[in-house]
Amino acid sequence: MFDELLIRLRHRISKQDTNYRKAIDPGTKLAATLCHLANGDLYASMKFDF
Repeated sequence: MFDELLIRLRHRISKQDTNYRKAIDPGTKLAATLCHLANGDLYASMKFDF
């Protein structure tokens, strides 16, 4: 299920790397978003999980 969702959303949540930062992998973004929606945790408290 996760892989199917990632395939559908990958092009919408992907960003390019720049000289100043590396873009976050779409799989990591999706996982963090799903955890946030499932648990209601703040992103600031989830930063140590990823």
